[in-house]
Amino acid sequence: MNIIRRVISFLICLFSLHCLAQTISVSSFKLLDTDLTANTAGTMELDQNGETAALIKVVTTQTGFTFDGGSLGIVKTKQTPGEVWVYIPRGSKKISVKHPQLGVLRDYYFPCAIEAARTYEMVLISGEVRTIVKEKANSQYIVIHVSPANAIVEFDNEVLPTTNGYAQKFVKLGTYEYRVQAKDYHTTAGKVTIDDPNNKKMLEVNLKPAFGWIEIPDNEEYNGAQVFIDNTLAGTIPMKSKELSSGEHNIKIVKELYNPFSQIVTVKDNEATQVKPLLTANYSEVTISVDNDAEIYINEEKKANGLWKGKLELGSYKFEAKKEGHRGTSQNVEITKDQVKQNFHLNSPTPIYGSLNITSTPSMADILIDGKSYDKTPLYLPQILAGTHNISIKLKNHKNYYAKITIDEDKILSKNIVLEEQIEPEGFVVIVTSKKHDINLYIDGKSKGVVNKGTKIKLFLYSGSHLFEADRNVWGEKTKYKFKKRIEITENEQVIDI
Repeated sequence: MNIIRRVISFLICLFSLHCLAQTISVSSFKLLDTDLTANTAGTMELDQNGETAALIKVVTTQTGFTFDGGSLGIVKTKQTPGEVWVYIPRGSKKISVKHPQLGVLRDYYFPCAIEAARTYEMVLISGEVRTIVKEKANSQYIVIHVSPANAIVEFDNEVLPTTNGYAQKFVKLGTYEYRVQAKDYHTTAGKVTIDDPNNKKMLEVNLKPAFGWIEIPDNEEYNGAQVFIDNTLAGTIPMKSKELSSGEHNIKIVKELYNPFSQIVTVKDNEATQVKPLLTANYSEVTISVDNDAEIYINEEKKANGLWKGKLELGSYKFEAKKEGHRGTSQNVEITKDQVKQNFHLNSPTPIYGSLNITSTPSMADILIDGKSYDKTPLYLPQILAGTHNISIKLKNHKNYYAKITIDEDKILSKNIVLEEQIEPEGFVVIVTSKKHDINLYIDGKSKGVVNKGTKIKLFLYSGSHLFEADRNVWGEKTKYKFKKRIEITENEQVIDI
């Protein structure tokens, strides 16, 4: 009886040792780019957060496996011919595989990030301990982290794909050559040995810049000057250039009133080379004056009235003095470097006159010309400046008359104005004034004449809301003044300034 028990015990121990000789290993793990199983209706699964789970197709000839996903858990498992489908949440880092006879593969860390709705393949192999130990002892991951992140990684004469600056490869233990290169960086090459089957090999490669910068500091005199680097506009002073390859670069600085500045600058690795340019002046300080507050023009561009001071580049110029109703004067000058400061006094424009003869029906009406009051009609002015003038003629109980007239040199302009009789309506008296000249007034969309500084328009309006509008357009100039406002008329002698 004791012999039988000993035989049974021996057989049990032998069977246990046989079971312990079995184990589980991962032959390969990869993303199946074109496999849409995880994201297709009928085969997709949602995790506890309602997000589409990732799918791992576990390739094995065995059945009876269970899986543990750690803290994130397992969403679902499904046995299919030749595969076990394991659904796991996005972001899972590891998985444990268990089998009652084959043993346990504990905490297998995924070699790539697990994304939602993506399908992956994990190939399991099983065998005797000696076979598995041999496989583990011969292989491990090499992970290379590079900076800059877009660098090209060559490992064992193979270009590895990089994601966010990381490249990886599962290789046998041994020594390998690597090379990392990127535009505008110095290439780094070397050898790395993978000799620990239990831990992946991490290699950090930071390329040294093969570029620098050109910097031009703030300078009150030169600020705003254009900076060209290698014949390309790079900015204006003050400035710091974009990354420039190490070596010589040609800079050119251009600024109005100065001669161009050029210099060859050597850019060093990862350094900002400072340039302090010295521009030579190409101008003279000029003062131009003219009597009677006439307008001063330089090369057809108006500069000021009566007096102008400024800098002019060396060269030829035409100075002019102009005034409405006057004959302008001009002077051709040459600005040279011989004189740092130069003064010019222009001859005043000479008046151009014509004559004006105004009558009205009825007569004895008040006359204003350009806002200035003259005698009553009839009026003869033997000498009035040529050009455009604004006239207004007013007579009690008659509509006001407004017009623009043009006086030609040495000619008489005769005008007879027939004033329309107007009976003042019942209502409130409204007085409209302005601090500007030549303001066209409109009330409720109807023209009410022109208001000038120092004058006023007297109107009769019924009580209530009225829309007041005004604009200004003098001698062909663009409109510079706009007024629009709805005003409530509630009292007599109400004064409104536009």
